[in-house]
Amino acid sequence: MSSTAIIPDRVAARRRPAWLSSRALGLGVATLWLSIIVLIPLAAVVVRSTDDGLAAFWDAVSSRQAVSALRFTLLVSLAAAAVNAAFGTLIAWVLVRDRFPGKRFVNALIDLPFALPTVVAGLTLLTLYGPRSPFDVNIAYTQAAVLLALLFVTLPFVIRAVQPVLIELDH
Repeated sequence: MSSTAIIPDRVAARRRPAWLSSRALGLGVATLWLSIIVLIPLAAVVVRSTDDGLAAFWDAVSSRQAVSALRFTLLVSLAAAAVNAAFGTLIAWVLVRDRFPGKRFVNALIDLPFALPTVVAGLTLLTLYGPRSPFDVNIAYTQAAVLLALLFVTLPFVIRAVQPVLIELDH
């Protein structure tokens, strides 16, 4: 038997147990984080919503206001997805394929929602499109305002996700 055949056996004998590997540790940390941030609050909502029984829960969920809110959320989300698909792809295409003055400014403007805290973004949108708007546009607390806020937050994600794909495409 050669000495090279013995070395992998020695290395295998000195390996850490599977539960100590970095992959397992990463999975454990991710699961713990997901539990703390998402699963525990979600479980608390489910438990609290069924305090008065399943009948009371169903009455609350199927009320006219709840169904209307769910319908509104679905329709606004679909509209935002359609606008994002069209304009997000178009903006990403222009940024990838063309050179123009102000391109760096447009890139910075697209990244603005990533840098702003949610409260600041909301106050900014309210200032720009509220009752004291410098543009004389008052859409605050309307369905259009919800769509605008949703687009403000989601459009940069679409643009930044589509750009690498467009870069890899042939001209």
